[in-house]
Amino acid sequence: TPSGGGPGMVLRANVVDDAIIASIKNTTYKKTPWPIINLSPRGRPLDQKLSKDLAKLDGIIIVCGRFEGIDQRVIDKWNMLEISLGDFIISGGEIAAQALIDSVVRNIPNVLGNNLSIKNESFNEGLLEHPQYTRPTDWEGLKVPQILLSGNHQKIQEWQKKKSIEITKN
Repeated sequence: TPSGGGPGMVLRANVVDDAIIASIKNTTYKKTPWPIINLSPRGRPLDQKLSKDLAKLDGIIIVCGRFEGIDQRVIDKWNMLEISLGDFIISGGEIAAQALIDSVVRNIPNVLGNNLSIKNESFNEGLLEHPQYTRPTDWEGLKVPQILLSGNHQKIQEWQKKKSIEITKN
C-alpha cells in the first residue's frame, strides 16, 4: 500500500530491483549500459526523435508499472528514463511497452520491407504525412487527385509537401 495512505498499491522497490538485475544478467548491459525505461504518465512524451534515438542503441530495458506505479527509490537508483505515451491513464505499462517497442523497432535498419517507408512518413521532417490514395481511382464518385496520376514526379512531390504543410498547420 502507498506510504502515507491512499488507494491502490505500489510496486515494491526490492521486487522491481530484483527483476531489473535478473533481466541484465545475461545481456551486454554491463559493457554498454542500456536505458531503463519506466512507462509513466509523468514521463517525457514519446516522439519520433526519441524512437529513432532508442533504435540506435544495443538494447533497452522496459519496466511496465501497474497499480499506482513503482516505488520512487528504485526509479532513482536505476536513473530510469520515464516515458509517457500521452495525457491519459491505462491500467498498466504493457500496452504502452508494445507501442514503444513498435515505434523503436521500425527505425532499426532493414526491419521494414521497404527502407523508404520510414523516410516518407509523419514527423520525419516535422510534418504530418500527406493523404494517401490507391485504386480504384474513382470510388463512389470520390476521385484520386489528378496530379497523383500525372506521372510528373516533381509536381507530385510539390503537391505532397503542400498537403503535409496544410495538414500540420490545421
